Amino acid sequence: MSPKRPKRSFGGIVAPLAQEVLDDLPLCTDKRQIFQDRRNLPPHTNGDNLSLIVSNRQLIAEIDCLVSTKGPALQSLSLPRRHLRGFTLIEVMITVAIIGILAAIALPSYRDYILRGQVVDATNGLAAMRANMERHFQDNRTYKTSGDFTTPCAVDESKRKVGNFTLSCKAGTPTDTTYVLLATGSGPTTDFVYTINEAGDRSTTGTGSSGWGTCTSAWVLKKGQSC
Repeated sequence: MSPKRPKRSFGGIVAPLAQEVLDDLPLCTDKRQIFQDRRNLPPHTNGDNLSLIVSNRQLIAEIDCLVSTKGPALQSLSLPRRHLRGFTLIEVMITVAIIGILAAIALPSYRDYILRGQVVDATNGLAAMRANMERHFQDNRTYKTSGDFTTPCAVDESKRKVGNFTLSCKAGTPTDTTYVLLATGSGPTTDFVYTINEAGDRSTTGTGSSGWGTCTSAWVLKKGQSC
């Protein structure tokens, strides 16, 4: 540690603020210029403000000397050092374990939630297609294509797409009095197949996700639903 500067008085009067700062500064060099020559003092300087002027000039000279000769050392003493630390292996392993547990629980639940929203497209599409089939029957007295009037389940495929499902007629239908409509999934709903006939009987003949069962008398719309 550098020695502290002893307090000095000039004319019996000490400049308190300048002297307090000087006391806290380390000594710089014995050859510094302190500007104590009275010829450099302002005119009309008396004993009351002489010490203040000299001390302030001494303070300025001391700071200039410190900045030019001991700047880096002074900066290292005045600024606190920040110690950076990384993560330990245990902390990283705990974080990975927590992420793995959350992923194992959250991802399957999220997928089931998304599927429940997508299979609704199939059931809504089948309901709308059934209404179109009944309207076609009322106009033509048959569910089959009649003249220029194409049965709704055989129109262009682009008009039979609902979400990730494609609506169609089961092979061998429609007849004059019967039909079976299919909603076949693709993409995230691959292997999901829902059906409905002219009597309104519903069935789920295929599901593409674990825990989603089939049913011959109802549409399965969520995981674990009983038939």
